[in-house]
Amino acid sequence: MRLRCRQLGDVTAIAVDEDTLDAEHAEAFRTEIEARIRASGKILLDLNAVAFADSTGLGAILVCIHRTTTAGGKLRICALRPLVQEMFHVLRLDRMVDVHVTPEEALSAFGRP
Repeated sequence: MRLRCRQLGDVTAIAVDEDTLDAEHAEAFRTEIEARIRASGKILLDLNAVAFADSTGLGAILVCIHRTTTAGGKLRICALRPLVQEMFHVLRLDRMVDVHVTPEEALSAFGRP
């Protein structure tokens, strides 16, 4: 699982550099994101490169949403491509986590300019 991580003040921005988030990648994705959640209470997850996510990949995202909430943190997701956005809507993940169009919008949602 290829992820690009950078620190933007107190927000950890993570860009997924894979075009699929599926059974092959889900476990590594979840493990990496959970480690970042423990290190930072604010996670910005950029899914722009992800063109397809299967149920296992979406389940991994759901686990990360739950872990962040349980830890008292905040997770924002941005840059969903059309198919992934539709899956978020169908599964109502967009009601469990804030989804933003751009990374800049997501970063602003944390209260940063």
